[in-house]
Amino acid sequence: STVGYGDQVPYTTAGKLVGSVAMLYGTVILGLPLFVVGATFGQEYDRLMKTAKKRKAALAVREGRMKAQLVANKQVEYEQATR
Repeated sequence: STVGYGDQVPYTTAGKLVGSVAMLYGTVILGLPLFVVGATFGQEYDRLMKTAKKRKAALAVREGRMKAQLVANKQVEYEQATR
């Protein structure tokens, strides 16, 4: 059975050694891709957050310019109306 009930186990030292090496090798082979995927995810997440921060700053600048333009337009309208 493959569910780990111990139906078939190695009895010799060589068999136990091969089983131990296979177990550790399998753990490393499965663990390395998870590390790479996790590290790449972290890098992409950082890049995404940095981009979002830049967009937010650019939007704030744009809104500031728009408000300044509105104030300038109102000032011009006021000056033209008071002449």
